[in-house]
Amino acid sequence: MLVMKLIWKYDYFVLSILICNCVRTVEIDSHAIRIVVKSEEIHLNSIKESFETYNFRFDGKISNNLVIFKTNSFGSHRLSSYELEILQHSNSQIQKLSQSYSLYSDIEREEETTESNSENDDLEIDDDGFANVCAPFFDTALGIDKAWAKHGVSGRGVVVGITDVGLNSEEMDITNIVNKELSCDFLTGVPGDFSSINAYLGRKSQAAASVGLIVGKKAGDACIKCGQGVAYGAKVADLQFAKSKGNQRMFPYIDSAIYARALSHRRDAIHILSNRWVLREPFKKSDFYEDDVLTEGLRQGRHGLGSVYVFPAGQPGSGLANHIGSITVTCLGVNGTVADVSSVNAATLVSVFCNGRRKTDTRMVTSGYKNRKCETTHDGELISTAIVSGMIALLLESTPHLTVRDIKHILIRSCSHLGLESTSEFQRNGAGKHYHPKLGFGYPDISAMIDLGMEWQQLRPLCTRTVDISTNSRPIKSTDMYVRESYNNVSCDTNTPCIDEMEEVIIEVDFVYSKQHGMRLWVVSPTGTVSTLAEPDRNQKLGREGIINTRFRSNNFWGEKSQGLWRVYLGCDLSNITPFLYYSCHIAKTRLTIYGTVNTEYAGQYSLINAHVTSSMGNNDSSNQVFFHVTVKKGTVSSDLRYYTGFGVILGVVIVIALCLFFFSLKTGSCPHPSHADTWV
Repeated sequence: MLVMKLIWKYDYFVLSILICNCVRTVEIDSHAIRIVVKSEEIHLNSIKESFETYNFRFDGKISNNLVIFKTNSFGSHRLSSYELEILQHSNSQIQKLSQSYSLYSDIEREEETTESNSENDDLEIDDDGFANVCAPFFDTALGIDKAWAKHGVSGRGVVVGITDVGLNSEEMDITNIVNKELSCDFLTGVPGDFSSINAYLGRKSQAAASVGLIVGKKAGDACIKCGQGVAYGAKVADLQFAKSKGNQRMFPYIDSAIYARALSHRRDAIHILSNRWVLREPFKKSDFYEDDVLTEGLRQGRHGLGSVYVFPAGQPGSGLANHIGSITVTCLGVNGTVADVSSVNAATLVSVFCNGRRKTDTRMVTSGYKNRKCETTHDGELISTAIVSGMIALLLESTPHLTVRDIKHILIRSCSHLGLESTSEFQRNGAGKHYHPKLGFGYPDISAMIDLGMEWQQLRPLCTRTVDISTNSRPIKSTDMYVRESYNNVSCDTNTPCIDEMEEVIIEVDFVYSKQHGMRLWVVSPTGTVSTLAEPDRNQKLGREGIINTRFRSNNFWGEKSQGLWRVYLGCDLSNITPFLYYSCHIAKTRLTIYGTVNTEYAGQYSLINAHVTSSMGNNDSSNQVFFHVTVKKGTVSSDLRYYTGFGVILGVVIVIALCLFFFSLKTGSCPHPSHADTWV
């Protein structure tokens, strides 16, 4: 015990010296070291005392069991695993902890938006910088104007939270647009603070553009200056969580812990959260507290119906787009082409036109600041999240009792891929649904969505099944890539029923590939549907070195059966004469978590196992979620056997290494070089 006390005192001395030096050097609060701690709420005071020993002070709650501690330090400084372990062991009531991170580095710059092709459009801008937008205000394919006329909806009673750098009441008329009671500046902790937070005006204009697209006022005329918002009768909550750096093209400073606070804010009263900020780096898995926020929002938001989180699909394998609680969107370009900002990403659910209000437009027109010209330079993820958030607001006004899962089903059922330049690029899955590797199921029609919502029937309970893919991969002949295949067969019986109608599939994978070469990662379902998880460009930043552990989400198998052979492929642009190809390109581990429904005869059997049942309005319990976790009997081993098998392999390797070292010391031999036989199939 005395030895342990001495060790902890030494740890405290080392950590305190490190932190105190940082405190004296940096004074910018946004560049603090923040630690997110998960623990029961009753232990908060005890943990506060423990963290004060290391100069960390309480910085606020994300939720009842997620809290933030911070100390001033370098913004780019990362605590080592040893330092985090010291904090972890400072109090036995800490379940988990992690250091927050900045979404964007100081050197990253946002792609500059320009008014390219403006000479080719029909937009007329007057001398004051205003443009009249005439009906239809949005492309007829999206059904927005039709929904206003046919269903009389405008988003009344719905609140959309906008997570951004915030609005400024001195520069923009927020009267009758913003719900001040639900707004908050998370950098200062002041509710409804619309003063400047050191944000460059260009950033503020982007927040204003989002507001204009969602709740831009209806003027009652056929033509309106800067156009009309999708849900002009809704309100927005201004959730300021980021700080700009003074340069319009620089990314703002975004701390993941503060972002999580904004996402969990007033989930009882804020129905939809429109989020446009995502990681620009692929293969960056979200942290535990980010996942917990969306999981809690899915179960508790809107009084049990679930908070609606709208995110850009972003880069593959990165961020909260891979959580089943999010609705992921991307952009269609001019005439329905694939927009430059759209990446290959199986997590994408739907896509909308981002270059303009109509598919032939080359510039998006929306409201700017008070007494300033219309905004015409914004496109991309800002536009897609705003439009889809507005469409969902119209749907919730018409049918407020819908769950998040209901909304996703309705979005998909209303989608079309016709009439686009990219129509021929869509593929058909085993359930007859058309999908695109970048554009999801196509563009939704809100008028059709409302029709579906009015007649919506209760969904069967949501179940999951986990499938471990064999770690024994084999090389596959290919003319242009080195490809390895992992596979497994999903069988069914009364004890382990199959998912009869799949919805989302989460793919957790550990893999290695050469970052100097191109790669492709894809999954093939039992019906032959190909879902490309990642296919980054050669010039793209390709993530971290070493083994990559991340999580992908695929919506491409929606409606299919899960029974049969599943295959996972990793292809790398490597020369086949390169020695030891396996070490430069292979999958170490894969697990599929399949979400969907089972036959009615089995649904009741599993309805009480690990069930998460949420209350719902109008006696609609389609949000019920039933989880049963099983492993496949054929082609894989059970979790217990897999554990002992893995332990035996590790023990065997240790023994071999020990024997090799022994023989080497006697100079009677040396360890053989490990090898993997690449026998072509």
